[in-house]
Amino acid sequence: MLDFWYSEKCTREIKLIICITTCAIIYYFSNIEQLNTWAVGFSLGIGVFIHVLHHLKLKLNTHNKYSNGLNIIVLSLPIIAILFLIQSIPPINKMILIVQSLGFIGLGFFIVSIYENRSKRS
Repeated sequence: MLDFWYSEKCTREIKLIICITTCAIIYYFSNIEQLNTWAVGFSLGIGVFIHVLHHLKLKLNTHNKYSNGLNIIVLSLPIIAILFLIQSIPPINKMILIVQSLGFIGLGFFIVSIYENRSKRS
């Protein structure tokens, strides 16, 4: 999925639609129950962290002896962080808060990746 996001097939319009849809979902569920501010910040940080790990993975040569270890880290660290976030969410309306936190993870990732790949102004 990350390969599609960074490919030429995923145009600016598709990225915009995905971002607006994610914001609408977060807004809808926040009317029911609001996520704590620390959870929002942690979720955004996980999204940024996923982007950084993906770029580290791309920069490392596939023939490097550390590439297998980095692939394991790229897969396991975000999952561990997401599981920690889900575990720390209060049990009241937990599914609604999980959807919001996953949305904020996506927004953190979207904002950083779109900003990095934006066209430069001259």
